Amino acid sequence: MPYTPYDFEKSKDVQAWNVRGREYPDYCRFNEKRLPSFYQLDLRVDKSWMFPKFSLGLYLDIQNVYNKQNENPPRLVQTPGEDGEPVVANPSAPANNQEYDFRVCNEIN
Repeated sequence: MPYTPYDFEKSKDVQAWNVRGREYPDYCRFNEKRLPSFYQLDLRVDKSWMFPKFSLGLYLDIQNVYNKQNENPPRLVQTPGEDGEPVVANPSAPANNQEYDFRVCNEIN
């Protein structure tokens, strides 16, 4: 499955991040990256009984029978400080040059 990587330089800019609150995709590299194939098997069994005054329905639903751990695109996550606020990597720089400290988080679900 294709995905667009992030513009790391723009995303770590404090003012840019505060406007959007998340990463900025690098549209110059639109759908340049690919993830491994995604698959999972879901099963569902339904049984219904009809009675004169009501009907009763039961089902068993099993999702991801193979327990396949599919990969998601990486995310940029702000590094929190001791106070829980994002860490600014260069706090002494002018406000328009400040950058957040990030780490890349590779999610699997």
